[in-house]
Amino acid sequence: MPSLYDELKALIYHRNNKERECRAYLHHAIEILFEIPGEAVVCDAEYRGHRGDSDYIVSGRGFESGNFSNQVFIWELKAPQCFVFQADPNSSNRLIPSIDLINAENQLLNYYDELKYSSDFHADFEITHPSNVRIGGIIIGCDRTIIRGEFSETEKIRLYNKALRCRNLLYRYENISLKLWNSILDHLKPPEEPPRQE
Repeated sequence: MPSLYDELKALIYHRNNKERECRAYLHHAIEILFEIPGEAVVCDAEYRGHRGDSDYIVSGRGFESGNFSNQVFIWELKAPQCFVFQADPNSSNRLIPSIDLINAENQLLNYYDELKYSSDFHADFEITHPSNVRIGGIIIGCDRTIIRGEFSETEKIRLYNKALRCRNLLYRYENISLKLWNSILDHLKPPEEPPRQE
């Protein structure tokens, strides 16, 4: 019987868009999506707001500044088959965000802006203060789709790291995470068994 790791790996490297199927595995990686110490409870259904349906909500009791409080992280998902960046037509030494990444950013910011101050959302998740509604980030693409364009593997890694570093100049103010689906896959990887002693 295939493991969770094998199942998710098959979905990540499938030819067709598998966003919804991959989303079902996120509750197994709660520790990397609830980004503060505490105990998380997942709400993996889309949360319907006036500006659209946010993809994935992670809620729980977070521990900060010596106190526990209800905290929520909002995540936007795009399929592992989506590209993260693409070649910039104006420079061979620079990348631009893919349309999927731009859409994810726009959706995430709009959902966060609405839900941070939504009394209904606060009531649903027992949030006592807007600062307890946080941006988690974006999960998009995989190691095969980091860049759309013709590049050597070495160039892909170099340009991807540079583009990610530049994007983080914008992301760091709200602690927005940009994760590949591989980070979820790595979290599900079974531990290596120690060599058998004879």
